[in-house]
Amino acid sequence: MKETVMHNAEAIARDWITLALFGLGVTFSAEQYIGGMLLALAGASLATRIDSESRRLGIFGTLVAAFFISHLTVIGIHAFRPEWPLQVVMGLSGFASRYIARFFLRLLQRIETRSDSLSDRVIDRVFPPDPSAPPPPRQEDAP
Repeated sequence: MKETVMHNAEAIARDWITLALFGLGVTFSAEQYIGGMLLALAGASLATRIDSESRRLGIFGTLVAAFFISHLTVIGIHAFRPEWPLQVVMGLSGFASRYIARFFLRLLQRIETRSDSLSDRVIDRVFPPDPSAPPPPRQEDAP
């Protein structure tokens, strides 16, 4: 039993692609992942060709966004729905990667614009103000 485990570990350690995928958090076969990634990149390229917007990421930006988003999507989906074929998940997330990236960028911009009020609320919830102290002046009332 021990020799079999050591032999399997040794065989995996020789394959640099498997080690690289383990480093990225991928736990399924390299063939499935690479096939899914090629579908994701093809989907992102197709979405770029179909989209008629004047503002484009460029081919490198499109491929990086497709890689990053499809990688995170397939790992997340695989945790909740392992029966879904990962090539389909990666292909669809690669196709939608531009829109997913824009959504999260807009979300982060909105959080940034409201960061003062959000941080004040968090601080007030964690450290409630002293009931006997006068309330702090509102930002609208400050000179």
